[in-house]
Amino acid sequence: MLYSRAIKSALRRLTPSLLGGVLFFSAAAQAAQFSAGAPAPDFTAPALQGPPITLAALRGKPVLLAYWASWCAPCRRELDTLQKLHTAGNLKFAIVALNLAETRETARDYAARRGLSLPIALDLEGDIAADYQVLALPASFLIDGEGRIVKRFLGELSAEDINAAVAAALKITTQ
Repeated sequence: MLYSRAIKSALRRLTPSLLGGVLFFSAAAQAAQFSAGAPAPDFTAPALQGPPITLAALRGKPVLLAYWASWCAPCRRELDTLQKLHTAGNLKFAIVALNLAETRETARDYAARRGLSLPIALDLEGDIAADYQVLALPASFLIDGEGRIVKRFLGELSAEDINAAVAAALKITTQ
């Protein structure tokens, strides 16, 4: 897929210092691509640990899909927040942290250093990011239990942002 090769090529040329670690092409173009209620592209991605992660297998429960890379400072902070939510338990939604275009070893080493135990999927070639039209990091998608996009987020999310978005958009109570 030409689009995913272009993203992958751009990712390889960028440095972590670019805009404070945020990969940025066009937030306006990215935000315009998905509207509330649109079906979320299904995917199957290798997991850092365990069997592959498939969006369809998570149906019935809302999902926060969070794209990240180890070189992205806002992504690292957001991953810490997601890990705290995951560790606290009693979530009314699933979290999938989707590493974008880094090697399994890079993602595994980073996760080990940070003590991450939340589900991590690997988008090794950037194909899933291309399907979701991810052009900036961090980028997250809130997907309802029926597999529809509820909201798209660009930039770092706090625990309060996540809980408020889930509660408001899905009308469920979070911890």
